[in-house]
Amino acid sequence: MAQFGKADVGLIKATAGAEQSKFVDSNLTTGMAISGLVDELNKKAAVQAGIQASIQKDIDDKFDVPTGNLSKQFTDNLAKFLPGEKNKYANVKGGGILAQNEQNNIVNGSNNYMVGVSSIMGKIQTNGDKNISNGPGHDPKTSQYLDQIDAGDYEVVTTYNNKGEPQANVAVPLYVDPKGSEFTFTDAQGAAGNVDDLIAKLKQDPDYEMSTDEQKEYDAYMTADKKFNDWKANSKLPNGEINPAMYQYYNDTTFPLREANSDQAGQEVAIYNENVSLLKNDADHKAILDASLYKDQWFGQVEKYSGVDLQHTLFNDVSRDKIDNSYGDLFVNQTGKDPDMYKNADGEFITMMLITQQDGEDVPKNIQYGSDDWTELGESVQKKLLQMHIKGEGSDGKYNPEKNSDFHKNGYARFMGNVTRDAALLKQREYFENKGMYFDNGDGNPVNETTTENRKQQAYTYHKFDAAFPERLLSDEMGFGNVEGDGRVGLGKIELALKEEFPDIGFEFPSGGNIIKIGEEVFDFSSTDISKKQQLKRLKDHIHKVNKLNEIEETKAQDMSNSVKDEDWKKMRRKGFNYHPRGQKTSDGEYLQFEGSDGNLVTGDLQVNGYNEETKMWEVTDTNGVTHEVDEDTLYPKGI
Repeated sequence: MAQFGKADVGLIKATAGAEQSKFVDSNLTTGMAISGLVDELNKKAAVQAGIQASIQKDIDDKFDVPTGNLSKQFTDNLAKFLPGEKNKYANVKGGGILAQNEQNNIVNGSNNYMVGVSSIMGKIQTNGDKNISNGPGHDPKTSQYLDQIDAGDYEVVTTYNNKGEPQANVAVPLYVDPKGSEFTFTDAQGAAGNVDDLIAKLKQDPDYEMSTDEQKEYDAYMTADKKFNDWKANSKLPNGEINPAMYQYYNDTTFPLREANSDQAGQEVAIYNENVSLLKNDADHKAILDASLYKDQWFGQVEKYSGVDLQHTLFNDVSRDKIDNSYGDLFVNQTGKDPDMYKNADGEFITMMLITQQDGEDVPKNIQYGSDDWTELGESVQKKLLQMHIKGEGSDGKYNPEKNSDFHKNGYARFMGNVTRDAALLKQREYFENKGMYFDNGDGNPVNETTTENRKQQAYTYHKFDAAFPERLLSDEMGFGNVEGDGRVGLGKIELALKEEFPDIGFEFPSGGNIIKIGEEVFDFSSTDISKKQQLKRLKDHIHKVNKLNEIEETKAQDMSNSVKDEDWKKMRRKGFNYHPRGQKTSDGEYLQFEGSDGNLVTGDLQVNGYNEETKMWEVTDTNGVTHEVDEDTLYPKGI
């Protein structure tokens, strides 16, 4: 048996131990491996943490945060919104162009959101200034909403458009808890009181009999209280989120400023001044543009407006005519002279929704402006519907200023185009009258380089002729104004009128046809060679050629004002009704509807009876046989 020394035994033990550890004691090697792995992982974790910190810094640098002091509502909203947008960014997979584009959209959307937040907060703070007053575009409802916002009675809600872009919105409750102390009245003894006091009195004395004023305010309070409680019951959705139907939403574009925008008001005044107030010399005053060109200037200005900024402009009068008649006021009150104000791009009158109550239920009905249904509405209801249209108010009481904004931008521009031209023409007249170079005979060329004498004489003769033989008598319906029992086709009344107006002209009226002779000149209105209208012009021009004004008439002609649009020329034209008092009708659309003596709006064909010199009004009879008086500009918006 071989003998081993100590060294050999040690080697054997070591070898045996190694073998044992290889096959038996795995705990040792596992422990050693984990220890090494942990060290390695710690090293890698440190590297990864640095990478993540770098990524997070990169993300944080890309996403903006609003500056300035935020309200609690906005702070709470951003605490949810901003981390969510960052997570969206971080979770975009891949590194290609599409992924980069998606990340850019997320960043841009978020940063635009922050711009909107800052804008809204700035407007809220501006509105909180107690030294400013509400601009002309406000109404009681808008003011109520702004008061609620000032008091912190609002939520902040994030919405997304059809492109997935986020937008911050201020959501304002549609109703507020009414305070009985704010419903005031004068009681039966003449003492001031309020509904809170009245409710306390009713609790003490259930038989207390309320005065009319008390009852009115009590009913108003109870109605407001019911509306608020109904709102409160429906203000939240089952998931606890607010119910959008119960709130008025405003974004940074539609958020209303109390005060009118001074910059845009200044720009509007500048347009008016450039085209009217700053006209100086002959060239300036001759270069009056067509209304359509002024319209383009105004549209270019208001095209960029939105929200209540647009409303302020619509209800503001920037002209310097000393008459406060803004587009918005004329539209709502129906006091303008332009029926096209209520027509859409297709030339059709606008339609508005009227909500009525039937059996306790809301029943919507579309009402077209100027229709029989519209006529049957009271003035207050009409004004309410028109105000809702211009404000963008829905039947639910919510505002969307953008709803009809394009319609009213065009309407305002057209209106201001006409206002600008009218004002420029008025200034033109004043300027050239001072130089003796002005006479407007209606041909569009009122400025005369030499004298107005000949043009006035011509206009004077033409007006005498138009009174005796107005163009409207050419219609087959009028039959040339037949005199009863006259055997001729129809020149009876015209014959008498022409002879009275032009006694020195030898008129001949051959029987058997619509023929007028002056010397060798024959004017046959039965001829098919030329139209009746052309024949009438031949006759008018010939009379002007052969007629000689006497000294008295020449003086009268020169004493007439310098525009045939003035009252003295209108009076000459009205003389025609002395000769032809019957049969004058205006067809629907040729005149503006007006409120008649019975309180209803008058529409349809009218029988025009004549002009009252005392009242300065026209007497007309409508299709129902009711007689009314109406001003001349309304009856004849395009002139007599």
